[in-house]
Amino acid sequence: MIVDAAVEATMAIVDALHSFKNDEDQAKAVAEFNKSLLPRILHGLEKRVVGPYFTGDKVTAADFYWLHFYYHAWTTNLNHVEASPADFPKLKAIATTLHACDELADYFAKHKQENV
Repeated sequence: MIVDAAVEATMAIVDALHSFKNDEDQAKAVAEFNKSLLPRILHGLEKRVVGPYFTGDKVTAADFYWLHFYYHAWTTNLNHVEASPADFPKLKAIATTLHACDELADYFAKHKQENV
């Protein structure tokens, strides 16, 4: 459910920002995204956090999906997205905790893939 919600939110923001040929249609899509879809998803996810991570004390794939959405879809598009990470402290904490994790940084450094 958490992964599905993160993917749904990602696809919705991508569609709203990049699927329309004219500014008027894009503005309508972004307004609808901000009015209904994103608040529904964010409030639902915030309620489901049971520990420092979504399912408790251990990091799961859901937390990584969330991390990706947080840094690559939400916070990079704050000029279009009305919801603030500050309004969802549990969701923000998951992303910022993972982002600051030394073990995760070490893993990515060891498994860095060159652009092909």
